[in-house]
Formats: sequence, structure tokens, C-alpha cells
Amino acid sequence: MNLILEAKTPEQGRILEYLQNNASNELAEKINHGVPIEQDGLKLLNLKTLDGFMEYACKEAMKLINPNTKTNQFVTVDGDIICGWAVHYFEEDSIIGKLYTEDGTEYQPPKPKTVVKHTPAPAIKVEPPKPVVKPQISMFDLMDTAEEVPTVSKLLEEETPSIEDSTPSIPVKQDKPASKGSPVYQSYMKVQNKYPDYVVAYRLGDFYEVFGKNAVKIAEELDLTLTSRDCGLDSRVAMIGFPYHASDVYFGKIAGKHNLVIADSDTNIRVFNACEEDEEIDEDLTYEDMRKFDGDITEPVDLPDDEQDDTSDMPEDDFMQHMDTEAVAIIYDMLGDMLDIQ
Repeated sequence: MNLILEAKTPEQGRILEYLQNNASNELAEKINHGVPIEQDGLKLLNLKTLDGFMEYACKEAMKLINPNTKTNQFVTVDGDIICGWAVHYFEEDSIIGKLYTEDGTEYQPPKPKTVVKHTPAPAIKVEPPKPVVKPQISMFDLMDTAEEVPTVSKLLEEETPSIEDSTPSIPVKQDKPASKGSPVYQSYMKVQNKYPDYVVAYRLGDFYEVFGKNAVKIAEELDLTLTSRDCGLDSRVAMIGFPYHASDVYFGKIAGKHNLVIADSDTNIRVFNACEEDEEIDEDLTYEDMRKFDGDITEPVDLPDDEQDDTSDMPEDDFMQHMDTEAVAIIYDMLGDMLDIQ
């Protein structure tokens, strides 16, 4: 399928040539027809260009610069890594390119509203009122206006709250159900949970991808670019990827240190242990190792010279009687008429 992309520079032309030769039908469909999304309450079409990819690649390259170094730095990026960036840029739906409305015009986001700052009015100084002199009250005035003195039981009744009024209401917190992630992430975690001590490389389109803590670890060991993917969780998941046509090189490096699972699909799974070697080549077996193969093996006992069997002076017929029947038959087949067995 021909890709509807315009290459304006020789660099963009090489990226277009790689995508044309390696993009799957699903990826080519996204590049040519875009991906529908919703933004600002509208249904829009997300289309990406090679100009947008070049800006994305520059940002990825800037991440490789050490911010603690004050001298001028430059970054050299391998071609396979740049091609991997290109596939990730056009494949990842969360990366926004140019947006178009349903009638085909380019979408212009609404301008932010300008907040008008009001000048606060000057503070008005308020003078406190002058105190009013209360008239002096005599004892007789107090007797005439005295209220009924409440009893102790009445005070207790007014001040003691009831049990129903004093019990505070405790709101019940409802836990939000945890998201299990996108179908792709669920398929990946199904394999990872089955092999918890293995690095799982899962094929997605033209790439093998590793997620989570293993992605961070492998990125540091193989000097790969660590990115992230929107997997339908509360936060993005760490991820690395490498092209399938160069996967054998990366599989060899990973399997040199870690147990590896290669999942081409949910059913096509290959398992490799780290540093698998032929145990029969250049290996000295200890006594304990030999016991694992044959439980009847016992450790030889060193006997004094006078107690060891001496068969040098034993007659030939007595010597042959002490040999195993099967061993005698094998010797006879080898020597033929040269051996006289009685």
C-alpha cells in the first residue's frame, strides 16, 4: 500500500522509504487515513506528517543529552533507532499531529479567554464607635428584672446532648474500580504473570516491545531509548521497542543476562533461559552431581594395600568368573578366537 506522505528533504525521503518497505497494513491505514479522536467536545481526525515526525525525533534526541554537562554536546543516533522512532510516532494514537474537522478543514483550537483584572477599590478607614456609658443599676432594679433561676436538672437536660445528636455521621468511601488496561496490555501481562522472572518481548505489528520495570532495565543495559505507551491505566507505562527484522541481535543480548520469553501472539510463545549451554561439553561432574543421575553410586573407599584384591596371580578361568556376564560377551565379540573362555 502506497503511503500518502510528502518528503520535503532527503532525510524525510529515507524515512518515507523505510516506512514504505516495512509498515504493516494497519500502520499504513493510520498514516493514510488518520485516527479519529475527540477533543474540546468535537470529533476530529488526527493526521501526522513527516514534518511532525522530524520535530518529534529532535525532542527524543534532546533527551539523550546529559543536562549536568556544561560544555557543548552533540548526539549521534543509530539509523535503526530513528526508524523505530518513526514507527512509534505514526503508530501511537496519543501523539497528536494535525487535527481536521469533519468537513476537512484544519481545526483551530479556541483561544484562551482573557481574564480582566479589576483594580481594587481604595480601602475605607472605618472608625470604631465610641463606647456608650451604661447607667448605674440599683439593687431594686435587679430584683424587679430577675429571671427564674434554672435548677440543676434543667441545666443538665439542656447541656447534655442526646446519643443520636452526638454520633457523627461517617461518610462511606467508595473505591473506584481499578482499570485493567487496554486489551494489548492485558495480553502482555497475561504472559508476564505466567513467567514472572522472565523478560517478555511481545510482538506488536512490526516491532517487539517490552513494558514496565523490565523495559527500564533493558533500556539501561542495551542503551535503548526508553519511551512510554498509553495502556488505559492511570499513568503511562514505560516501554522500549526494536524492529522485528533486527530482533535476533537484541534477543541474543537480552538472553545473555536474563531469562527471555518471545511472544509472537497469545499462543505462539518461546521460552529461553539465560546463558543456555550444553552441560555435556567441558564439564567435570562432582560426586554430588553424579548422585543426581544414579542414586546407587557410592563413594569409593580407600583400602590398605594388604586388603585390596590382587588378581595378578589369579588363574584365567577364576578371573573370568569374577567378571560381569555382559562384559565378558562384549570382550568376546571384540577379540573373537583370540580369547578362550571356559
